[in-house]
Amino acid sequence: MKDKVIVTNNSALKRKYGTAGVARINSALKKLIAADAKRGISTVVVALDDAATMAGLVGLAVQRVTDEKANKAAIDAVSVALKPDYLMILGSVDVVPHQQLTNPAYTPPNDKDKTVPSDLPYACTAPYSKRIGDFVAPSRVVSRLPDLTNARTPEYMLKLIDFAVNPAVTPVAAVRPFGLSTQSWQVSTNLSLRTLFATANAANTSPVNGPNWTQAQLRGRFHFINCHGAQRTPQFFGEPNNYPIAHDAVWLSKRTRPGTVVAAECCYGAELYDPVRSKGQMCIGQTYLSDGAAAYLGSTTIAYGPATTNNYADVICRLFLEEVLNGRSSGDAMLSARLRYVQSAVPIDAIDLKTSGSSSCWEIPRSIR
Repeated sequence: MKDKVIVTNNSALKRKYGTAGVARINSALKKLIAADAKRGISTVVVALDDAATMAGLVGLAVQRVTDEKANKAAIDAVSVALKPDYLMILGSVDVVPHQQLTNPAYTPPNDKDKTVPSDLPYACTAPYSKRIGDFVAPSRVVSRLPDLTNARTPEYMLKLIDFAVNPAVTPVAAVRPFGLSTQSWQVSTNLSLRTLFATANAANTSPVNGPNWTQAQLRGRFHFINCHGAQRTPQFFGEPNNYPIAHDAVWLSKRTRPGTVVAAECCYGAELYDPVRSKGQMCIGQTYLSDGAAAYLGSTTIAYGPATTNNYADVICRLFLEEVLNGRSSGDAMLSARLRYVQSAVPIDAIDLKTSGSSSCWEIPRSIR
C-alpha cells in the first residue's frame, strides 16, 4: 500500500517536452518523493504507458494517449494493486485524458454540451462507461495537477511540482475570504458565504467591483466565485450591464498568496484549453496554481445555480470548502463533497449528474498545513 500514487504518461510528456524536458520532470519528481518521505508520506510515480510497470500491476499499458477506456482500465489496475490513500493525475488532458461522459442535461440551445469531460470515473471502482449515473459512488481520493495543454516547455509543470516539494504554510484563519459574484446572483452567493464563514462580509459584485483587485483584497485563503464563464476564455464575467469582466487571469497573476483554496462555480471554469487558442493566456484556475494555490475546484462545462437560493454548483462548491475548513486535504474534500452532494440530491436529476461529473479538482498536494 502506498500513501500517494502519481500517474502520468511518459510518451505523452516526451512528445510535449522532448527527452531533456522529461528528464527535468523526473528529477523534480524524485525531489518530491524525497520530500514526501521526510514528511512520512510514501510516494510512487507510475507511467501508465510503461508496459513492464503495468504488467507488474496486473494491468495493460496505455498505447494511445487519447484512449479513454485504456486510461480508465490502467488507473483502475494501479488503484487495485497499490491501494493508494491518494491518487494524483500528473498532466493535462493531452497527457491523461478526461473521460468524455454523455451529458444527461443536453438540451440545445440551453445546454449545448454534448459531453461532460470528467475525472470522476477515475475516482470510482465501476468499469468504463459513458454514463455519469454509473459513477455516483466514488471511493478514491483523486485530483489532478495539470500542466499547460500543448505546452512545449516544462517550466509551468516544474513550478507546480516545486510548490509541492516546498509547501506553503497558511493558517486556516489567517484572513477573511474573498467572495465574488455577479450582481444578479449576489443573494445566492451571500447565502453560501454566510453558511461557510459566519462573519464574512457580503461578496464583491460585478458590475461595480473588479477586475483590478488589490493584493489586500485577494489575500483571503479561501476564494468563492459565482460568475459567468466562457469556453477558452481567461476571464469570468458579471451581470447585468453586458457581462463586464469580473476576474481576469492577466491581472490575477502574482497577486494571490500561496496556499489559496478556490471554488469557482463558473461555466467552463475548469476547462483545460490550449492557451495558444486564447492569445497565449492560461485559464484563471491554472493562473491560481501558478501562484501556488493549494487547490482549485471548477466546472469543465456549463454550470448551474439559482439566483436567490442554493442548488447544483452552489452546493458542491460549498461542500468542498466545508470539508477543507474541517481539516481535510483538498483531494479528500473533493471525494467527500461528491458523496455528500449525491446523497443530498434525492431524487437525483440530470443537472445533479452533470454537476457531479463536471466538477474537477486541481491540487498541489500537501501544500497547506
